[in-house]
Amino acid sequence: QEMNYFTSFIGGTNSTTSTIQQKVLTEDVGETIETPESGEIRHMFILYIVAYILISWIAVSAHTAVVKKFGGVAAVFVGTARKGMT
Repeated sequence: QEMNYFTSFIGGTNSTTSTIQQKVLTEDVGETIETPESGEIRHMFILYIVAYILISWIAVSAHTAVVKKFGGVAAVFVGTARKGMT
């Protein structure tokens, strides 16, 4: 569990740092979170992004736990079944 966490953290930090250095991320985020007409910050949009990040992290952690406990074949089966049900 720790290995997955630190690998994701290090990879995310590296990619975020490189995009900030290229000034791509700051320009795009600024244009995305501000309303074009008034320049106000869209707070609900930021809340949705934070919720999406948290839910995604929980899903990846759960999938990793299934792989560790039951193996890769069972994890693929569970993932396919979940997609089929939705």
